[in-house]
Order: sequence, then structure tokens, then C-alpha cells
Amino acid sequence: MELDDRIREVSDELCSIQKELNRMLMRTISEGLGSPAHDYASSLSALGDFKLVVDQLRQFLWFYMQVVNGSEMTEETTRVMRRAALDPRTDGDTHAINFLRQMNGSSEYALVHVGPGRGRKPN
Repeated sequence: MELDDRIREVSDELCSIQKELNRMLMRTISEGLGSPAHDYASSLSALGDFKLVVDQLRQFLWFYMQVVNGSEMTEETTRVMRRAALDPRTDGDTHAINFLRQMNGSSEYALVHVGPGRGRKPN
């Protein structure tokens, strides 16, 4: 499957998840604290990891778009990206959440310190 097709499928799935979470939230609000809807909504154990992946992906996509559009590819950015690619902590680890947790420091550095102007946020 082509990457473009995978991105479309994941985008559709993310929209579906957002709609489902929104319906759950509205039910929780209407039924109140302590309701079965609230208990279920607050018991979603995967939500923390999901948020981590989505946040990291959002930051990476911002950075990726900047690099691809040619506005962020400085020597310092290139050095940081090469250092991250050679980081032994990522060798053989294909589980996305572990990878993102391990690379958090490098990506934060690349996004915050190498980006356009030190006072500007990446998003």
C-alpha cells in the first residue's frame, strides 16, 4: 500500500475516533459525573498513549512540512536529524510509543531549538 493511501486511511480513522470521543464526551456531560458513560470515558487506558502519539506526530508533521518546504533545513537541523537517525536507542525498536518516548528529547530539541527563531513556538 502506498504511503499516500495509508495517510488517507489513518486520517479517516482519526476523524472517526474523534467523532466517537465527542459523542462519548457529550453523553458524559449530559449524564453527569458518576454515570456509566463517565465511568467508561474515564477508564480508557489507551487514551494517554494515544495522546502522546498524536501530539508527537503533530509536532513531527509541522517540522517535516517546514523541512520539505525548504524553510528549516539549516546545518544545525541537518546535524540534529543525523544524530537522531544514528541514535542507538532507536535501533530495532519498532513499537511507536517506545520510539517516541525515547526520541522525545531529540525531537523537542529539533523542534524548539533549531526551528525558526528561538522565541516562536512550533505550532
